[in-house]
Amino acid sequence: MKNKNVTAEQEFENKMLNLLPGIDAECVQKLVAYARELDGEAIPIKEFLTNTYSEFYLVKQGYGEKTTRMLLDICKTTALNPFELRGAAYHLHNGVEPSKIGQLAIDGKCDPPNGEPFPTDEAMQAFEAGRLYNCSLGFESE
Repeated sequence: MKNKNVTAEQEFENKMLNLLPGIDAECVQKLVAYARELDGEAIPIKEFLTNTYSEFYLVKQGYGEKTTRMLLDICKTTALNPFELRGAAYHLHNGVEPSKIGQLAIDGKCDPPNGEPFPTDEAMQAFEAGRLYNCSLGFESE
């Protein structure tokens, strides 16, 4: 059961740390800071964080943990929107240097590959229901 006193930011941080154990918390904090900047202007913070988590979930599922960690590390210095994460992961997975991802995003070349929809219902439901994802085991309850 979800604790109703946990903020969207805390929930996002917890889920990211569970999705990618041992990650640098600074990466996650940068994503939260970017979500705060956009809150109310372009997208509510909870929606942004939910979308961001679901995209990292899909990246890990589709491209593996190594690419997902590389992508998260990029977010320390480059503000990527949720809809750019799978496209950025695609580029990383195919050998593009991490330092080039920011410019690809600026140029509009980080859309989800092959016209994949954004975001997926399965990933959104997993986040909202408080479930975590483990690539080898599928969904697990908390």
